[in-house]
Amino acid sequence: MIAAAAALVVVAAGCGAGGGKAVAHVGNETVTREQLEQTVEHFREEAKREGRQFVDAPAVRRSLLGLLVYRARIEAGAAALGIAVSQDEVEQRAAAGASEETEGGTDGEAFLQSSIRTQLLTEAVYRKLADRIRDPDPERRQAKRNAALQRWLASLPKRFPAG
Repeated sequence: MIAAAAALVVVAAGCGAGGGKAVAHVGNETVTREQLEQTVEHFREEAKREGRQFVDAPAVRRSLLGLLVYRARIEAGAAALGIAVSQDEVEQRAAAGASEETEGGTDGEAFLQSSIRTQLLTEAVYRKLADRIRDPDPERRQAKRNAALQRWLASLPKRFPAG
């Protein structure tokens, strides 16, 4: 996984200035240079708000690209199960959590919406997987449902390799 992420960063570095250019492909999903830059900027702003220094190093970019690939895999995996999340659902969830101020401008908003979309997709996948699991013991049923989600998450890199 680290080698794949490193290769993706090399690809990202050679993509030129175009924000819409792909830095990774996961299934039918594309991770763009713009998304990577928005993510870097989000973490830069977050570090600044917390009084920490943000080091924009290749290792950091590999980690952030890994996060975006992970999110793209969840999106692709959810789509394979017939699960989608609308922009309205994302905005409703964002509004429900609006008690915490969103800082960071457009980059912060884009990152927040991506985070919310990933969370909503994961919740929907969990519900779909959990609906199939029956067990009279509530603790065992919950453990089986959690294990089903973990197996699904673990299967995503093989099913949707990054390239």
